[in-house]
Amino acid sequence: MPRPAAIPAGPWVGFLGVFALFSLLIGMKGDIGTFWSLGNAGVLVHEATIPAIVGLGMLLVLISGGIDLSVGAVVALVTVVTMKVYAAT
Repeated sequence: MPRPAAIPAGPWVGFLGVFALFSLLIGMKGDIGTFWSLGNAGVLVHEATIPAIVGLGMLLVLISGGIDLSVGAVVALVTVVTMKVYAAT
């Protein structure tokens, strides 16, 4: 007996909903060509790299059984220290 087709649920539905909302709002403004451009996709990927790496690290911590929710505090501390060193040079 074949399995029924999966209905999209969970995070994908939320992602598609938010993406559709932004597309609609930006389309009403008239800048949809800029929003759908390859350059904008590159900027979005570039800006999402650091949160993605932090998320993967958090995933590894949770999978290993060491439920430690202080990763955000460590990221904030490292960011502040890095910017202080950057500003001093």
